[in-house]
Amino acid sequence: RQMCIRDRHGGVNLYINQFQNMKKKGGKKKGMGGADEDDSTYRLYKFYVRACAQNGITMLDQIKKTFDELEEDLDKLHLWEDAGPMGIRAIMDACKEVGYQHLKSIRMWKVNAQDEGVRATCDYLTKPNNVVILELMDNNISPLGCEFLGKLLSPSVGSQLKALKLDHNLFGTEGLANLYSGLCQNSTIELLSLSYCGIESDGAKYLQGILSFVNSKITDLNVRGNLLRNEGVYELFRALDVNQTIQKIDVSDNQFGEDEKLVLKMMDTFETHQTPVSYTHLTLPTIYSVQISVVGGSLKKK
Repeated sequence: RQMCIRDRHGGVNLYINQFQNMKKKGGKKKGMGGADEDDSTYRLYKFYVRACAQNGITMLDQIKKTFDELEEDLDKLHLWEDAGPMGIRAIMDACKEVGYQHLKSIRMWKVNAQDEGVRATCDYLTKPNNVVILELMDNNISPLGCEFLGKLLSPSVGSQLKALKLDHNLFGTEGLANLYSGLCQNSTIELLSLSYCGIESDGAKYLQGILSFVNSKITDLNVRGNLLRNEGVYELFRALDVNQTIQKIDVSDNQFGEDEKLVLKMMDTFETHQTPVSYTHLTLPTIYSVQISVVGGSLKKK
């Protein structure tokens, strides 16, 4: 069966094969009268097709294939096809229009979402939803995109996100400052990954503020491949004097080296931190690469 979608300007007819496996789901009944089924996944697809037509863009092959093979509601939106900001906006606007509740994980790796794609994603996520994982890796996100994310992470929004990965977006310290505006009072994020984001030593104060929040839930922090250097890494480890949730931290490849003050601070943190740091990977350029774990208060080098 075919479905005909005409854009509001009346200029384009788009014919698609209606995905065969998609059926109205849920079967939730209202009262004793009859069954009002949850057809939100069907409507999501329909609104996505319409959004593509209205914006004059081609539907993503990945999304078409996902819906064609779908047998249950869509709980994961995982994309790695170059979509551009308009392509991301089309699917996110559809999610927002439907008020889609079944998504739990959004993973968009190297899809060229850019800031406008991030804006559309945040617009959806500021509405009631059940998304707990957001990964926007290598998407040409600037400090502006981080500003949208910072607002999303503010406690006033009520986001349920538990994991946020923004690796390989060169937004630098300015972008981190924008993220800090929300993360400094966020009590849901447990995993935060900001590797290879161009964060310099002056960005350590924002990481310090994020970790120092009394209700922080962060257990896993990855800042690998930035430019924190000796000063920044030292300030980051100072935050662990008050943070009692962190269990894993990756500060490798941050251009820090043989500095007695820094090394002593690290060793002291590993030995005295009330919540044992179960695995920490450190790379000291020109000296050594060492994996250090703390179990039951004893320091071990592997």
